[in-house]
Amino acid sequence: MSQLLNVARSSYYAFCQVETKEPSKRQLENQILLEKIKIIFQKHKGRRVINSW
Repeated sequence: MSQLLNVARSSYYAFCQVETKEPSKRQLENQILLEKIKIIFQKHKGRRVINSW
C-alpha cells in the first residue's frame, strides 16, 4: 500500500496507528477545556473585559 501511495513504509504505518489510536487522557482533557473556553468566549463576545486590580 505504501508503494501505491508513494510514501515511505514507516510513514504509512505511523499514519495507520494514529487513525486507530484512541485519544489520550490529556487529549480528552484538552478537548473539554477547549469547549469551556469556546463557551466563555461566545458569552463575552463583543465585550471588552477590564479587570480592576
